[in-house]
Amino acid sequence: MISRPLLRWEIRRLRWWYYGVLLFWLGNFIFTLCLIVPGQPVPVHWEHVDFLWFGMFWAIFWGGGLFVGKFRDGTMEFLLARPVSRREVYHSIVLAGGIPIVFLVILPSLFALTLPPWKTSHLFPGFLALNLLESVWLIAVFLLSACVYLFTGNSNRRYARFIEASFIGAAVAVLIELQKTNLPQLIQAHPLASLLLSLTAVCLFYGLGRWRFERMDILTNSG
Repeated sequence: MISRPLLRWEIRRLRWWYYGVLLFWLGNFIFTLCLIVPGQPVPVHWEHVDFLWFGMFWAIFWGGGLFVGKFRDGTMEFLLARPVSRREVYHSIVLAGGIPIVFLVILPSLFALTLPPWKTSHLFPGFLALNLLESVWLIAVFLLSACVYLFTGNSNRRYARFIEASFIGAAVAVLIELQKTNLPQLIQAHPLASLLLSLTAVCLFYGLGRWRFERMDILTNSG
């Protein structure tokens, strides 16, 4: 269940992130069009572009920041004073924050889709499928970050800040190690296993995050 007015409000609040991703796509699309020579292949090979790693780092910091910022500036209390349920608030925040991340990782497919030589290319369906699989993993990381901060973000105690710092450090270390492997090719080589694992992670972290949010005492700083 999603509150549409709340979702629109949250998207407006994050509008500059939406504008940034959109302008990045538009600027590169125009640049690519300027390089196209009629009858020649597209000079920029977007099939070699992958925003997975950048998206992973973005999801780690972005997921937790969406909630913890609202706790510390009083916005969360303001939202819950409205005639909406906690579930609606949680869904609106997660959906509004997750859309730019998904849009980022499928940008190469959007570039490809809008360039005529790609419309009949046999590479495009597989390329789009890879981007969509990667976007599910990004959402899993995003929800994991949100879940961790929901367990600590409403507390001013030192242990909470320690847990947050430890999570960021561990997550960044894991990503740096994963960069040594060709994760996109691994996902592409095992699409079904990747999809099942990523969807399991999404469901797990979504459930934990929502459970915590619906039961936490937001009106105090006790967490």
